[in-house]
Amino acid sequence: MSQSEPVFVCCVEAGPLEIGCVRLAGSLRRFGGRFARNPFIAVTPRLGPPLGKKTLAAFEQLDVQYERFRADEEYAWNNFMNKPHAILRAQELSGAEVLTWLDSDVLVLHEPSLLELSETEDLAACAPDKNLGSSGPDDENDAYWQELCALMGIDIEALPFVTTWAEQEKIRLYYNSGVFSFRTSTGFAERYLEDCRTLLDARLASQHAGIFFTDQVMLGLTAYRLGMRMRELPHMYNFAVGSSEPDAWESPLLSDVVCLHYHDAMWPKNWPRLVRSLAKARSDVSGWMAPKGPMVNPQGLMGKICSRLQKHFRERFLHRHMAGCKVV
Repeated sequence: MSQSEPVFVCCVEAGPLEIGCVRLAGSLRRFGGRFARNPFIAVTPRLGPPLGKKTLAAFEQLDVQYERFRADEEYAWNNFMNKPHAILRAQELSGAEVLTWLDSDVLVLHEPSLLELSETEDLAACAPDKNLGSSGPDDENDAYWQELCALMGIDIEALPFVTTWAEQEKIRLYYNSGVFSFRTSTGFAERYLEDCRTLLDARLASQHAGIFFTDQVMLGLTAYRLGMRMRELPHMYNFAVGSSEPDAWESPLLSDVVCLHYHDAMWPKNWPRLVRSLAKARSDVSGWMAPKGPMVNPQGLMGKICSRLQKHFRERFLHRHMAGCKVV
């Protein structure tokens, strides 16, 4: 494996996320081409019930390195703080020059060759849709971006624009954080964690999304602050399906998708439609997926009770935090 080839990392916790992570690793091993045997690290960075024995056995079979630790983090209640902590720990464990983050609700369906970075690249990420992005001063989201840039000491007029694949709209630098590669020598992992904390400390929230996309808005801004050389990935590297993407199920693009971001498409309600869509576009993928069945919670009764209690307390912290936020 060359230095430019990525080491893959994702986050996993007890519950349905276990199923997603196992399927993610399995998809890379099966459909990842020359990256199929690259190192894969799954990280649990906060307190919670243990993973199931079947999950740990699957990790061993798939050659997934599992790391569990408890980060010293006042924002442990925030689900999306798992990401920067997992990335930093994977960097420490692997010593890799290039790390690729994959959300646990992603499948790799073709060789992800564009996740490899050249010597002149430090970050590769995708802007699949506008979402919380801003097209400029007249955009309803721009007040939020003005505040973000002021907080991070960025001249918003100097911030570059990217073009979204869905709308073909130019927006201020904003990537989806579900799939991206970065060069570790840039100091990105350390700064990304610091910047996510800074945003939460500032109690700044979007009128449309609250603090839901903390990790996502910081991805491009952190890279920009570090002067990283960025490349935009094509839509095929972060293609979404699910109940919020009603047109994607029958898209002719499905056969070419490299990284499928399936969101809620594997839950029982949407599972039959996902299998049908994949059968039309990729019979090899549907043949591999169909016998697995929809995602379910693999935890036993006590595990489910513990997880529900944790969710309850985390939501209380979230509501308390939002009560003190400036919403723009």
